[in-house]
Amino acid sequence: MNEIEKLIIDARLTGLAFTQLEEGKLRAITDEIILKTASYSGCLLPQTEFFAEIISNSIIDFFEKSAYGQLSVAEVFLALHFNVRHGLKWPIGMDIEQVQFVGSVFHLDFFSKVLTNYMALRNSLDRKLQNFIDGY
Repeated sequence: MNEIEKLIIDARLTGLAFTQLEEGKLRAITDEIILKTASYSGCLLPQTEFFAEIISNSIIDFFEKSAYGQLSVAEVFLALHFNVRHGLKWPIGMDIEQVQFVGSVFHLDFFSKVLTNYMALRNSLDRKLQNFIDGY
């Protein structure tokens, strides 16, 4: 296993899936997602509590209505980290292109593209492990 695969496995084993988190903890987690996204991408933070709450609710809704809800919070943060890591490659050897942030404030389009790249790596690892288990 390479370093990236080990990091993915580590993150998968850390904590609960987003959709399994207690409802009372979701806002704190979404706030942390927004803050970490800002630190990685340079996007601005929401300037009002009203806007921050709308973004937070959008993130929660996004996770509840997509396959990304199975990701642990550690995996979400790892996906953000991978997006700024230079030289990251797909299993076939091609560079993974960084998702560039466009806009001013956190938005789900950027976030979902980052998670899409992460899920492709995660699914590739799943196939690799399944092939090993099946004896290939």
